Amino acid sequence: MSNIILRSTKDWKLWYRYIKDEAREHMVLQFVDLETTDRISELKELQQSEPPKDITVQTKLIWEIANSQYRDQHMRHKQMISGVGKVKKTIRRTVPFKTLERLEDFDDIRDIMEALKERYLSNESRA
Repeated sequence: MSNIILRSTKDWKLWYRYIKDEAREHMVLQFVDLETTDRISELKELQQSEPPKDITVQTKLIWEIANSQYRDQHMRHKQMISGVGKVKKTIRRTVPFKTLERLEDFDDIRDIMEALKERYLSNESRA
C-alpha cells in the first residue's frame, strides 16, 4: 500500500510515476501514459469465427488456428480490462474524495488521467 496521495501540484510527478509503474505492472501502460493516445474504450474485441460448413482437414486446421488466435486475443483483452480496473482502484485510493467526485462521469482511464493532469498541473501556472 502506498502513502502517495495526489493533493497538490508538487505531488504530481511522484504520483504520476507511481500510477505508471502500477499500469506497467498490469501491462496497461499504453492506456495510462499521457504520452500515448491509446484508449481502453476503443479496444475492439474480435469475434469468434464460426466452424466451417464443409469440414475438410484443411478447413478444420484453418478454423482451429483462427480459434486459437481468438482465444489468445480474448484472454489478453480480459487481462487489459482487469488491469485497467486495478489501476483505477489505485487512483481512487490515492486521490482525494473531492477530486474523485469531479471524475465520476469519466469511464475511460485516459479521460481520468487527462482530467487529473489538467486539475493539478493547471494550478502550477496559477502559483
